[in-house]
Amino acid sequence: MPFGIILLLLIISEAVCFTPYARVGQTQALVGTKLFYAGGYTGLTQAYSNELFYLNLSSSFQASNPPWVSLTNANIPISPTYSTFVVSPFDNFTIYLIGGYLVNPSTNTPDNNTLIYAFNSNVTEWTMPTISGSSPKRQEMEGVVDNTGKVYIFGGSVITNYTTRKGIFFNDMNILDMGTNIWSTIQPTSNFPNPRIDYTAILLDNNIIVYIGGREYANDINQTEILVDLHQIQLFDTKNSNWSSMTATGVNLQARRFHTAVLAKNGQIIIYGGENINFTPVTPNLAILNTSVTPYNWYIPTINAGPYDPPLLAEHSATMYEDLMIIAFGIFYEL
Repeated sequence: MPFGIILLLLIISEAVCFTPYARVGQTQALVGTKLFYAGGYTGLTQAYSNELFYLNLSSSFQASNPPWVSLTNANIPISPTYSTFVVSPFDNFTIYLIGGYLVNPSTNTPDNNTLIYAFNSNVTEWTMPTISGSSPKRQEMEGVVDNTGKVYIFGGSVITNYTTRKGIFFNDMNILDMGTNIWSTIQPTSNFPNPRIDYTAILLDNNIIVYIGGREYANDINQTEILVDLHQIQLFDTKNSNWSSMTATGVNLQARRFHTAVLAKNGQIIIYGGENINFTPVTPNLAILNTSVTPYNWYIPTINAGPYDPPLLAEHSATMYEDLMIIAFGIFYEL
C-alpha cells in the first residue's frame, strides 16, 4: 500500500526566542509533543555542548522558523557527543543519556566518571541514577529500548587516541534494565557481527532489532575499517537473545556511516543521508526498507519536490512524529 513521506528540514534560522547553534553528534528523544536535543559538537570556543533544548511539536509551524525552546536551567551535567538517548516506557517522561564522548563542560576535558544521566522532563531535572553491574564505556553506538524497559546497545568503541582516532572496538551486546538499573552483557560468540560503530538500530514490533550500515573493524594491527553493505542486515531477537543475518533485495545503495533510520507507522524503515569513509556524500540519500517481506527489500520512494527539501546530510538527527520524519542539524554536503 503506498504511503506518503513528509521530510521537514529544521534549518538553523532566526527564531522568536532561541536559535540553537549548528552541530553534529547530538542525540534526540521524543517525549509527547516535545522533541528533545542534547549536546553535540558545535565548533565554537566551547566546542562540546551541554545544552538541552526541545522543539515544540504541539502545533504546526514553518520549517524556516521552528519553535525551539531553550532549557538553560536544565543544562546537562556533562557535554555528550555521539551518545544515546532513550525514554523510559514505565513513565514516558524520564530520559536516560547513555555513553558517548563525555566532556566536562567546565574543563573541556574528557570525563567518564559517570556514564549514565537521567532527565525528568516533567520537572526538567537531571540526576545520576545508581547503576549496578559493569557499566560499559561506549561511543558511537545506538541504543533501543523495548516495552519492558530493557535498553539494548550493540558494539561501539572506546577511543584511546583522539589524534589518530584509534581505539578499542566492540561487538558485545550490553543490556540495561531500566526497571532495576542493572547492566548485563552477552559476550560475543561465533555468530556475532564484527565490531561495529556508526550504524542505525531499529526495534520492530516483532521484537527484532534491525542493524543497518555503519563501520566494521577488522582485528588487525591497522584496525582496518570497512563500510557495511546496506543489503547485509544483522538481526537481533530480543526474546531469545539470538543473532541472525539477512541479505536484503532491491535497489543498489551505497554503503554509509552517520546516516539515520526511523520506523514508519507501517513498519517500514526509512534511512536518510550518511557519508563515505572519505567524507563524501552517498546516494541515494533516502531509501526505504520494506520489512513486511522476506527477505527485506530496499526501494526508492517517489517524493514530490518542495521548498524545504533537505540537502545531503551526515551526522544529523532524524525522528518520526506521526507522519513526519523530522531532520535536524548535521554536516551539509554538496555534490
